[in-house]
Amino acid sequence: MCRYAGLKCVEIAGCAKMVGYSPGQSISPNDERYRHTWNAVCIDEYWHFVDCNWGVSHIGSSSTFDPFRYQYDEHYFLADPEKCIIEAENGDLEIKLAFTKGYVVNCEIFDEHLAVAKTVNGIRFTAYVFQQQVAENSLSFYIRLPDPGIYYLVFYSKKHFLDGELNPETSTEICRYKIHSHRPSSDRYPLPPSTMNWWGPIGVENFGLFPLTHFNAVVLCDGDAADIQFNFTGSVQVHGEVTAYGAPVGQFRRYHLQGVGDGVVSFRFQPPCPGRFAFNLFVILQAGDTKQAIPFCSYLVVCREPKLNVTPYPYVSENTWGPCPALMPLDYVI
Repeated sequence: MCRYAGLKCVEIAGCAKMVGYSPGQSISPNDERYRHTWNAVCIDEYWHFVDCNWGVSHIGSSSTFDPFRYQYDEHYFLADPEKCIIEAENGDLEIKLAFTKGYVVNCEIFDEHLAVAKTVNGIRFTAYVFQQQVAENSLSFYIRLPDPGIYYLVFYSKKHFLDGELNPETSTEICRYKIHSHRPSSDRYPLPPSTMNWWGPIGVENFGLFPLTHFNAVVLCDGDAADIQFNFTGSVQVHGEVTAYGAPVGQFRRYHLQGVGDGVVSFRFQPPCPGRFAFNLFVILQAGDTKQAIPFCSYLVVCREPKLNVTPYPYVSENTWGPCPALMPLDYVI
């Protein structure tokens, strides 16, 4: 087709993901299952990549929820090589992506051998990626590479919900970059573990919650407590947990509390020490006789100068203060 149109076109042989591939799996052109070819086309004296196979297909890791299917993907047609390579002089970079409301986006970082990138201590590089929504249809990814080298930054996306339920499908790769990092980031301390692939109140309205106090992902609380509030509809039950990188489970349990009243759910965290904390929020759903905690939001709480002599809150069941659900059937008036 290119020869008919008078365009220069060459075939490139290598390897690529195929059916059965798992993210981070090492692949080689010596393995027949992963051998692949694509093209480079010269248009107006500039070369672009074209992969007609991947441009019309999608491979998921779940044959039940996300089987192989034919699906058009513009990313693989006339990709600009220069836009696929990023030079990071000091290991710090920011990438902004436009996205459609109702979809979620996440990323993974692979090393030059296509294995999931980790530090010598086994920490995944995604622990150094901060992702937040900066506008109605815009996401920012702030990336701190802890080690120099050549890496591949891959972005994935899928619908957040299907038929009113969380989408169980595997995310589809939407784009990737090759990164040359010449020096490590000056900030190589990992972020606290988040229950989400992103930070901030993205998609909380799907659970009947609407942020009142914090619309961005970062909560600064030097000398003060972090107070987070949501309006809510229906009879939703919520739960909050605070953690930090390397902290034992429950270490900060008595430094945060929550309460519900007048259609507002409130969370408060009083940091006992400086640091970066993950305030992970969950919706409690009843499934038969059991309750299931579904994560719906994570805030990054940053405290550089904590309040002096912070006293832990008294222990209460589920860290919830105020009237509890068991009180409602008793018809008491408070």
